[in-house]
Amino acid sequence: MTQQDEAYLHGDKVKKNEQNELFINHAKYTTCNLEDPHFHIAASKLKVIPDNKIVSGPFVLKVNDVPTPLAFPFGMFPAPKKNASGIVFPQFGEERLRGFFLRDGGYYWAISDYIDLKLLGEIYSKGSRGVKALSTYKKRYKYSGNFSFHYISQTISVTEGGGVQNDFRVNWSHAPQTRKNSRFTASVNAGSNSYRENNVSQNPNENINSTFNSNITYNKQFGSSPFSLTATMRHTQDIDKKLLSIDLPVINLGMQSIYPFHFKNIRSGGRHWIQRTNLSYAMNASNKLTNRLSADSIMPFNTETLPIILDKGVREATHAIPISTSIPFLKILKLNPRFSYNEKWKDYEINYQGFDEQNNVFIGDTIPGFSRSFSYSTGAALNSEMLSGTFFFKSEQIQALRHTLVPSLSFNYSPNFTPALFGQYQELSKDGEQVYVSKYNFGSLGNNRESKSLNLSLNNTLQMKVKDLKDTVKQSKKVYILKSLNFNTSYNLDAEQYKLSPFRVTAATSLWDGKVNLNMSSLVIDPYIYELEDITVSENGKVTVTQQKLDEFAWNVGQGIGQISSAVFNISTRLTPPGAKSKPPTPTNQEQENVMEDMQQNPNLYVDFSMPWSLNISFNLNYTKTGHQESVVRKTLTFNGDISLTDKWKITFGSGYDLETNNILSTTNISILRDLHCWELAASWTPIGYYTNYNIDLRVKATVLQDLKLSRRRSNFDSRF
Repeated sequence: MTQQDEAYLHGDKVKKNEQNELFINHAKYTTCNLEDPHFHIAASKLKVIPDNKIVSGPFVLKVNDVPTPLAFPFGMFPAPKKNASGIVFPQFGEERLRGFFLRDGGYYWAISDYIDLKLLGEIYSKGSRGVKALSTYKKRYKYSGNFSFHYISQTISVTEGGGVQNDFRVNWSHAPQTRKNSRFTASVNAGSNSYRENNVSQNPNENINSTFNSNITYNKQFGSSPFSLTATMRHTQDIDKKLLSIDLPVINLGMQSIYPFHFKNIRSGGRHWIQRTNLSYAMNASNKLTNRLSADSIMPFNTETLPIILDKGVREATHAIPISTSIPFLKILKLNPRFSYNEKWKDYEINYQGFDEQNNVFIGDTIPGFSRSFSYSTGAALNSEMLSGTFFFKSEQIQALRHTLVPSLSFNYSPNFTPALFGQYQELSKDGEQVYVSKYNFGSLGNNRESKSLNLSLNNTLQMKVKDLKDTVKQSKKVYILKSLNFNTSYNLDAEQYKLSPFRVTAATSLWDGKVNLNMSSLVIDPYIYELEDITVSENGKVTVTQQKLDEFAWNVGQGIGQISSAVFNISTRLTPPGAKSKPPTPTNQEQENVMEDMQQNPNLYVDFSMPWSLNISFNLNYTKTGHQESVVRKTLTFNGDISLTDKWKITFGSGYDLETNNILSTTNISILRDLHCWELAASWTPIGYYTNYNIDLRVKATVLQDLKLSRRRSNFDSRF
């Protein structure tokens, strides 16, 4: 018996010539490392050319020494040093709407050591069919990435109840391995509007998310100069609203802060505030395209409407020159005054002729050509160093409580830019009054007011020092009661009403040494009250509330600091057996390093048979309420995990429950995995939802995954991508 890369060769008689070629009589070719392999290719004669190929005479596939119908008069098996091309066997199963299927079968092409390509197909008994192209590439110390394209033609459309629906999805990810003067990154996620609805993912987060986002960026640093260039293409697609926005391109030219007055002779000790004066420069040029014609009109995006969308694109460039300095005083405070000059360039402007009082519309023409406007703002921020206080306890268990606070108060001012001298508005007469109308947004009126606002933020952390029963050396440890508790609001001194902005609160902490994570990503408190005017109920039971927001604070009428208008809260935990830790062995070769890297990037694609069980639980709460309107609450409980019935049997599951509608989420999935030593069997079942289905996959397992004691459930480029 001998080993050739991933393969093991058995033979009764073996002959070797001077070229180290092997000639084997009554041979067995297998990837199972047992003395009596679970499966093998039995051949009467076999020739092995090292690092090249294996040539066989008549052969037959045997499983547990039982011959199968798979027999051929001759065969040739490539045996390269690294990658090898070959056939990818499909999964099979059944879906409720599309019928029985063969899926993800095709051909894998190892193009080179740096790139591969997988071409897969899928076919369903009720007529649907699709193709996939998947590729990964990597050049060590330079770059890595992956690309996938999925096209499917379905004879049953979930949204329309019948007919043919063609959908596609494109994903591309590219990242450099090292950072140099230039850097290119890409994250592309695009597809047809009906793709998500007609191809339900096993991942609950993908089904909840209704947007596709893409970002392709090129960065260039010009040597040791302070200048840098960034070119970006952005794409945002709301598949529910059929709304598409593309920034193609966005170019940013920036200059890092420089200190033009940094002279040594100003002051011998320390740096004077003049020396701290710095300025920078930023230019942003963009070409924005969208299929939204107005607030109520969205144009279909296709080849016929593309010229119209291109013609209505918004092309502009902005320039900003901020100047700031820092003035310390009272040892713990810093005053940071600033001034910023801004200029905007457009390739058009609107020339108004007047106001049509009969039709209540402005009359004007869009004039192509270069147009500019400018503005400026100033302000100052008063920042404090981190303030902290510690309260000591006499208790032996709880020793101290430490609170840290970082306050910040800032003032911002910008003048009234509606006069024509700033280039942004045109003065017109409307209903006998003088108004200022935007030269860039048709019919948009200026507020003809200055802007003066105060901004306040308070960032807090709270720690506790307790006795550590496990550590006899340090005997104490620090635990976070609150990792963060942040407040911020603002007050507009020039607003006619509603001068105080809503209070915004964020918080995060963890319990029991990080086993439970709590995160309040948003809590918005409206400080104003609402006056109820009317409540109507339609024939179909829809309740309509008519109300008016009053310019009066809630605490003046005994309603506390205000009403919670929105909140987003999450609590999550991962449960595992006491003392159980998943620690795969250290990689010993490049192939194992690649697998370990893929595991870190896609942990949900692997199953660890050494872990007896695990359970991930997440509770999500979304709350919105405006005045007297009925509150809208979305509470979901999602969970996923796995259980090892034996060392060879593993059950994985994932589902969720909507606590408001008392319904199980449609992404419920149950999988059974069987470790068959050199083979692995995976059966997956989705019992509810549009695409209730099951599929079964039986495949040979790679030796590198045997060494890591892990099973790869499925490719990260499959029907879920």
